[in-house]
Amino acid sequence: MLENQNISENKKQQAELIQQLCSRHNVNYSDLCTLLETEKAKKLLTTRHYIQQTIAEIIERNSK
Repeated sequence: MLENQNISENKKQQAELIQQLCSRHNVNYSDLCTLLETEKAKKLLTTRHYIQQTIAEIIERNSK
């Protein structure tokens, strides 16, 4: 339970820091968050594709 609290607190602190940096550099925070979410989704899809490809290769090797 303590780890979850630390993670939540760390995430909150990071979000506050990013908001401060965005304000300082005149960057729209919500646009930045959208961009970060898009990059996360791309990374997950790439990882998923790699895993699917690896599974297909293993199945192909074992079926011979």
